[in-house]
Amino acid sequence: ELKFSCENLPNLGIWTKPAAPYPCIEPWHGMDAVTGASSQMQERPYVYDLAAGKVAQFRYTVDVRL
Repeated sequence: ELKFSCENLPNLGIWTKPAAPYPCIEPWHGMDAVTGASSQMQERPYVYDLAAGKVAQFRYTVDVRL
């Protein structure tokens, strides 16, 4: 059993490379552009725009129970 807790990370990506023997499980903020929409970074879903000199915190934990 895996339990993920994310702070300031609205998405959990689960993906794998072709033929890889394992999945990748990653907390994400930004996403790919929506099909047919603008490819501009600022217009992508969940993009986090941090102004120069500002600070942000992102945190995640994974509890593994066997």
